[in-house]
Amino acid sequence: MKGSDMITKANMKEGGFTILEMVIAMSILAIGLLGVAALQITAIQGSAYSMKASQATAHISDKFEAYKTMPLALIQSRSETNGIYTIRTTVRPGPVTGTSDILVEASWTDNKSHKIAYETVLAP
Repeated sequence: MKGSDMITKANMKEGGFTILEMVIAMSILAIGLLGVAALQITAIQGSAYSMKASQATAHISDKFEAYKTMPLALIQSRSETNGIYTIRTTVRPGPVTGTSDILVEASWTDNKSHKIAYETVLAP
């Protein structure tokens, strides 16, 4: 009889997970998925900033290329708008007589204000 009792007890004990184990597993999974979602949002925001920063840098580069072909006397401090960007050029006397220190800044605003600036010295 002892052998048959063991078979009966073995058949009565079912394998599987308890509800508590499932709740804990689902909670851990949910927390992990929320972390992944937060990372995705940060990645999208970083990508958007990177695109705008690249465009701002291209506008600044275009200005410097145009200034290279202009006489120094014609380059003046000014501000202009190009799409969402405000491009500001500041001209100051350079470190050497006859040169000009040119600062070009591109700024834009989305959630907050951003600015990228490059500076160079031009000689005639």
